[in-house]
Amino acid sequence: VKVTAAKVDISSNAITDDALDATLVDDTTKITATNYTVNLGTDFTGASTVIPGDDYTFTAKDKNYNYTFTGTTMGGTEVSVIDNGDGTYTIQNVTGNIVIASTKTAKTFTVTKTGTGAADITGAATATYFVDYEFTITKDDKYDYELTATVGGNDYSPVLVDDTYSILGEDVTGNIVITVNKTLKPVTTTQITFEGTGSADVAGGTLQTAQNGQDFKFEVTKDSNYDYVVTFGGNELTEDAEGKYTIPAASITGTALTVTVAKTAKKTINVEASAYVQLDGKTMYLVTATGTVAAGKTLAYDGTAMYQSSKYSAYTWLVISNKSADEVKTEAEGKIAEATATSTSIAYDNDVNKTGRVDINDAQLTWDIYNAKYDSFVNVSMEKFLSADVNGDKVVNVTDATAIIAAIQ
Repeated sequence: VKVTAAKVDISSNAITDDALDATLVDDTTKITATNYTVNLGTDFTGASTVIPGDDYTFTAKDKNYNYTFTGTTMGGTEVSVIDNGDGTYTIQNVTGNIVIASTKTAKTFTVTKTGTGAADITGAATATYFVDYEFTITKDDKYDYELTATVGGNDYSPVLVDDTYSILGEDVTGNIVITVNKTLKPVTTTQITFEGTGSADVAGGTLQTAQNGQDFKFEVTKDSNYDYVVTFGGNELTEDAEGKYTIPAASITGTALTVTVAKTAKKTINVEASAYVQLDGKTMYLVTATGTVAAGKTLAYDGTAMYQSSKYSAYTWLVISNKSADEVKTEAEGKIAEATATSTSIAYDNDVNKTGRVDINDAQLTWDIYNAKYDSFVNVSMEKFLSADVNGDKVVNVTDATAIIAAIQ
């Protein structure tokens, strides 16, 4: 302490005079003040002593931990420590030596996922200091992806190893924001799907890819026992000289396309239908079927064995209908099939009524059939109707009755 000025006088002069300046013989002296010591430990920095009665503030070396000060003492008695929220801590009104005792836990920070590709990010909702934070992005090949990240508001570039992104543990020092934006890649190809009963025969499979703006050619590996019809956009496609079909470049724009390949068994049976007898409001049609039939098999109409006709060299059947001949033919094509059964051959022997003898009644029955006296197979069987065409011209008329009479004579 240094004395810079002083006044001195005797008491009797106090009534009327000012004090006189003193003569300074020794103007400095030392005063020793005793401070309290501070034991900070290894996690903090600060002064090693503190003046009695002062507040003592110290700082954490690593602010990314939460500290608990259980066991911290002042003068041997546990004391409270104030967290200032900025990595510094204070003990108020120091009255003894201080010993800092603490435990620490790494801070945990929130992780926010954002951007148009946020749903494709997989990772925990929080990250812990000094523990590597890892996340992945499930990418769709149709999109391009852009990744950015911040830690504590500062830009950060995650480390990528084997499709896994990492934010290193020592860098996890604040809240994390991961932003993934995805945009559709430019479409350069068109997906073509083949469907239909013959789609399995398309070379290259039922799902193929074509380059936009270019003709797309494909081939069908055909089974010789089947007919194929290939359609696209409502139009039938035709094979070229190389046996390939073409979808024009103008249609290959990136929009998915569908091609239909229909496969149907080739006809081995030829079916015909013609008017046999004209009835009242209806027609009795003669249906004939010719073709190769497997050994041991016969042709059946809707499950019933058809008759064999030597006159027509065909299997035959009668259908009563008010439809056209073409409609009856189409219907018959769907009903005639091979079956394991025995067919009856029509005997064109003029014995139309099947009594075993040819006489005028056979001619009469034929005449009655021609004149539509019978319009079902209840009283006159189909076999008798078929037998009435004795001249084999596929109709029953007066010439058949005449032929029977001539046979009697």
